Amino acid sequence: MPERSAAVMDTLLALHREREPREVLHRLLRQLEPVYGSAIACTYLLDPLAGHFRCELVSERAGEALAAFLRAHPRAPAPVPASAGMPMVALLAESGLPVHVTDEVPTVLAGLWSKEDAGALLRALGVRFTAVAPVVGAHGPLGVVLLMAVDAWPIEVAAECAAHAAVALANLLEWQHAQLPDHDPLTGLLTCERVRRAGEREINRAERYRRMLSVAVIELPEEARSPERRRALAELVSRVVRQPDIVGALEPGRVVALLPETPIGGATAFLRRLREAAAGAGLPSLRCACAMYPQDGRDWEALVQTAIGRLGEPERPPVPNASPRGSLRAAFPTFRMAGNGLSRWG
Repeated sequence: MPERSAAVMDTLLALHREREPREVLHRLLRQLEPVYGSAIACTYLLDPLAGHFRCELVSERAGEALAAFLRAHPRAPAPVPASAGMPMVALLAESGLPVHVTDEVPTVLAGLWSKEDAGALLRALGVRFTAVAPVVGAHGPLGVVLLMAVDAWPIEVAAECAAHAAVALANLLEWQHAQLPDHDPLTGLLTCERVRRAGEREINRAERYRRMLSVAVIELPEEARSPERRRALAELVSRVVRQPDIVGALEPGRVVALLPETPIGGATAFLRRLREAAAGAGLPSLRCACAMYPQDGRDWEALVQTAIGRLGEPERPPVPNASPRGSLRAAFPTFRMAGNGLSRWG
């Protein structure tokens, strides 16, 4: 099959030259469907600005059946919040395999849609098998590629195409993310995407070295989110944090502080100092809350959402003579405090 091998090779090389995610899928099907028959290419890719995984579902030759399915199940390919989609995508990426092939409903697709809707699509289109490849960037998973083969696609061709499409998309998304601004133009703080990436790096470091980490969310009252007060809040938080801490903008009037190697008691003390400084600076009452890794979450989205969920709760009183020993034992039960640092039990 020399002509088929040449078609596959040309397609794989061309995938890496595209500059739009959707065009990667279009090229994949446009060049190989005439050779192997119908297939559906589907991606869920992380949109850091919108905070969800967006769906691209492409099929030219199976268009009528696909359109009928989407009319019957209009919510199936809807965007999935990052906090809901990331665990499934991360689990796929952590497998370490570049591609998975299954003739059943892929687990990640059943989670992103539902097993019933995903099964209905596969049956309606006569999908023989699905090649699933995680899209993994330099700082973690960015999404997933699914190539659903309908006609005479060889398994090895579908697997290779899905894996190459995932690599092409990862490189493309990394390039696009690099074009994003580093700082919010109004406040001068890191943008939401930049602070998220910094948070993911610190979480990975905390996991590797068994260290604590806290995240604090601070927001102005909704009626007091003028540009002047947002700038004042950014300046205040930047002044109160320590040198290693990282401050970023989540949304207008809401700021996040990343506090490496800080237990929940240290984060609470930071928020107490911040409230005192805000009162002296004439800022209105701030709503503040914090969350700690790993008790309150093991990824950035989970920690931030936990802290946001605690906004408005009454301030916790300080614990007298608090020691980090208890926090470390609670966070990492297999470790104990030794005279010169942490060591494993036994």
